[in-house]
Parts: sequence; structure tokens; C-alpha cells
Amino acid sequence: MSHSAYRLGWPLAGVVSVLLASGVGCSAADPCEAESQTCLTIQVETPGEAKSDLVRAVYSLNGGPKVQQGFAAAENAASGFPIVFALPLGDGGNAQVDVIAELLAAPTLRGTINETLAAGEHKRVVVTLGRDVTKLPFVGPEPRYGAGLVAVPASSPATLVLFGGVVAGEQTLSDTWEYILGQNLWQKSPSPMSPGPRQPQMVADPTTDRVLVVQGLGAGGVVQPDAWQFMPPTPGEARTWTPLNAVTSPLPPRAFAGLTIVPTMTGMPLAFFFGGIDGTGGTPRSDLWRMLSPGMANFTATASAGAPMIKAPKLLASQTDVFLIGSDESTQSVVKVWRLDNSVTPVTWMPVSTDSGAPTYRTQFATAIDPVGQQIVLFGGLGPGGVLLDDTYRFSLQGMSWSPAATSLVPPARIDASMTFAQGQFMMFGGRDSSLKQKGDNWKLTPDGWKRWL
Repeated sequence: MSHSAYRLGWPLAGVVSVLLASGVGCSAADPCEAESQTCLTIQVETPGEAKSDLVRAVYSLNGGPKVQQGFAAAENAASGFPIVFALPLGDGGNAQVDVIAELLAAPTLRGTINETLAAGEHKRVVVTLGRDVTKLPFVGPEPRYGAGLVAVPASSPATLVLFGGVVAGEQTLSDTWEYILGQNLWQKSPSPMSPGPRQPQMVADPTTDRVLVVQGLGAGGVVQPDAWQFMPPTPGEARTWTPLNAVTSPLPPRAFAGLTIVPTMTGMPLAFFFGGIDGTGGTPRSDLWRMLSPGMANFTATASAGAPMIKAPKLLASQTDVFLIGSDESTQSVVKVWRLDNSVTPVTWMPVSTDSGAPTYRTQFATAIDPVGQQIVLFGGLGPGGVLLDDTYRFSLQGMSWSPAATSLVPPARIDASMTFAQGQFMMFGGRDSSLKQKGDNWKLTPDGWKRWL
């Protein structure tokens, strides 16, 4: 017989990169065979016919922190059971393992085992999965929407920072997580201070190891007026939050505004803040604010022309330009892209996209920019009639044109997801579905299309 090889997902520790689906009545090869350390081979079975395109193992060793390993089928195709994979366990001990099988980004089966292995021991166990997928364990930030998610390109090692958002029960949080890309590991920040709970306006400074939060929607629908930075006190130390007491603008404080930093528009880094909704009404604003980002002194209102009215505008920056993305509410337009022309007075928002091939009208979509590859990616959002969308578009900053992204695997529709760009891929976290439930599946758009980010 032949075995179908599985492609390793995004492991969070040094996992054996073998995952096999064996035919009925066949015994799969032992992926622990070449391991010198303690290793647990798990054969996953089901009592009936079932398929899976992703298997996750969430486990702890000797009561320590939980670790997650993810295994995706080759070409993300669904496979039948049994499925075999291996977990290296270092010097051994007691391993508590949850095995979760998913299909089309939804958990469908789950099983649990508890095994003790001596140092250097290899053991093979069979886990039979059941249908109860309530109260699933997770590693890292729990599912949420409206969180800030940025890549810190100036940091070493390269890191994603996630802050705040809204979890189950509509609880707004103020926790901060860092994802070390080289180690594929989530770590909760121990910072002694933090901005209050909110859905933040948040951006990474492309010129230094710093994350900036300005205002945002807090618990109970109260707009927060403050600003914070997240950076190491001295190089090499852990990042910590400190308030930027001098930053008291924009006024009135806003939620769902656009925020970005452009490195070299005028020879120095500039932070821009656009629009949003204040605490006294729901009409989107179209004003522009600017701040010299090295000093973080304060935002000042900047006269501008040609500004559209956009719900929850997205503000993105290349090395030299600021781009505004969204649908103009005054005309219920398709999604458009404007570039801020800084060579005229007043500075002017110039439309640079055409309607041909553009995403249809929507709000609450996820988007991010690849400043080197000169493209913007947009996913999902809320369309007319309250329909949640699951389409993906790329916008070329060279051709100034939209095109649908070619990908065989499509994430489920969602709104209010967070997206950033890091190390050649667009990474999307969380969001909520048509029932307003927080999403727990996270995705990365690579040159080969959408794949699960575990």
C-alpha cells in the first residue's frame, strides 16, 4: 500500500515533520523511528467514516505550559482516518494531549490522552476521537475580534504584537501577546502597565522597535482618549507599555479610525490619523491629523482636500506614501484606494484605483500592505444587506489595479478580523462570523494561496 504524506503546518516547537494517513487495515510507518529523544506516536482513529484537513495537538508536559502543534494535509486536501503523527517530548515525563480534528476550518472531532514516558522512550498510542468539541483548549490569545495586530519589522527576532479586542461574552480585553516568528511561539507580555481594554487604533513604527496605540473603542462603547507606546526601555529588554501623555489629539477622541506611519514622505517618519467615529454620534469623520513620530509630541489637524467619508477606514503606508482604503459612504461605492498627495496645498486625497475589478461595497474588512512587494490585500467584510463576505483581492501599487486572489482554499466569511504583513505573507487573526461568534481559525496568505496559520 502507499501512504499519503501530510505537510507540516506551523509547529510551535520542534515537532517531527511527518504526518501520515494510512489505508484501512494498514499500519502506518512510525514517525518516531529516527528520533533519539523521547517521542510519542499518536494514531488517530474515528468510530465511523470521517475526514479531516487539519489535526491539532494541544499538549503540556509535566504540567507545564501548553504547546500546540498543527498538521495540515498535503495541498490542504481532506483525508480519511487513521492519521498518524509524532510529538517529541525531550526528556520525557507525563504528557496531557488534546487531539482536535478540523474540516473546512471547523473543529469536528476531539480526543484526549494522558501518557507517561521515560527518558528516551518511544511509545505508540491510539486515540479514538469523539464528536464533543465544546470547550476546546487553545494556546495563545483566545478567539476575538477587533484586536490590534501588527508586525514589528525593526525588532529582532521578528515579532507580531496583538493587543486587546473583544472575546466571548462581548468582554473587551487589554492583554498583549507577542508571536515570535522564528520560533512560531505565542508569549503573553508581562508589561506592568497597559492601555485600558479596547478595540484599538494600532500601528508598528517601521523605523524603530515600537508599537503605537492611539485611542479606540473601550468597554461599554466608551471611546478611549489616550495614547500609548510598546517598546523596550533599552535595546534587548522586554517591550513594555508606557503612556504618551503629550498625545492628547485627535479631538474629539475616535474609534474605528485609520492610523499609519510613513517612513520617508518628508525625510522623517510621520504618523497619520484619519477619520473615525467619535463618542457623540455615528457619522464617520473625514479629517486628517499628523504627528512627527520620533518625538510623539502630539497630533495636529492638517487641512486636506478630496477626503471621502468611510466607515472604519483603513490607512496603510509604503516607504513614501499613505493610502486610504474603503467604500465611500456618500455613494455606496466599490472599495477604492486614495493616495495622499503631499506636494500640493492643502494636501489632497487622490483616487488611484479604478472601479473595474474592484471589491464590491463593504465595511469591516481586513487589509494589510506589503510595502516591498507593492501590494495591498483585502479579505471579507460586511456587504449590502448584512451579508458577510469571503472574497480576497490584491491591489497592485505599481499597476494601480485590483484583481481577485487566486487561491484554492478560502477562509470562512468574517468581519472585524485583524491582518498584518510579515516575512512574505499576509497573516489574518480572528474576526467574527454571521452569528457574531468570535472566530478561532487564523490564516496566512502565501504566494501559494491561503493556508492555516496555527
